[in-house]
Amino acid sequence: MNGLQDEASYEVHTALREDLNEGWVWIENSRLETHLNHRRRIVRISRRGRSVYCEALYLDNYYVRRFNKERGEETAKIVRGNRNLIFINGWYRRNLGISAVGTETLSVAIGKSFRWQMRALLQHPQVGVFLTTVLAIIGVGLAVMGVGLGIISVKDLWYSESGMISAVVIASAVLVVIGLVIVGFALIKLLRRARAA
Repeated sequence: MNGLQDEASYEVHTALREDLNEGWVWIENSRLETHLNHRRRIVRISRRGRSVYCEALYLDNYYVRRFNKERGEETAKIVRGNRNLIFINGWYRRNLGISAVGTETLSVAIGKSFRWQMRALLQHPQVGVFLTTVLAIIGVGLAVMGVGLGIISVKDLWYSESGMISAVVIASAVLVVIGLVIVGFALIKLLRRARAA
């Protein structure tokens, strides 16, 4: 567990049109307010064994007014109060298995780790953000492989009688393998996203 976690019943609503491709959700929950209000935190939203990682913004009156104005007569007006509200775009609702708006029990955990930020980027609805992240991971993997291969190529410069050559070659080979694993991880993420599209 990385930070605060709260499981509660939420009134789930669709996000506004301008938020359809964004990597955030809007949340109102009094227990989370001090941790989310005026901040952009990464959260893990879980429902029935499924999880998504994204940014969370705390719901404000301006967003609710815009939501009510855009929906017009389609739905009952949303009023902020003593209930938990969450506005989620279709991408995250589908990944959570939420087929329709209504009341859902959701677990919302707030984290600050680099791992959570990477997961949020790899689950982002915009393909540009996702692809940039995957290419950055591939670049890191290739750099690690390049360092390993570069050290192997100059192994003869090491003093041979000290036994350092074998240690250097082993360490370099380990770097190459780590680089391959990183590149493989990124390619698997890319293939999974392509199949899901």
